[in-house]
Amino acid sequence: YIYVRIPIPANSSLKKLDIYLSDLILRVTSLEKKSTHFLDLAKEVDYLSAENKFIISDGQLHVTLKKKVQ
Repeated sequence: YIYVRIPIPANSSLKKLDIYLSDLILRVTSLEKKSTHFLDLAKEVDYLSAENKFIISDGQLHVTLKKKVQ
């Protein structure tokens, strides 16, 4: 698994975030503050996996992504 923490604006919810995930890119855009975080991932992830998780806690988006099996 790949674990990433991204700072987000206070009082944000998942409904106020636009999350795009592909095999090598994670993009998180705050629809309120118009800020974007791009992450170019070093390892390929299984972006269709139901095991990928996005959780908001302590002003951060905690992202857990399943690595792609080669």
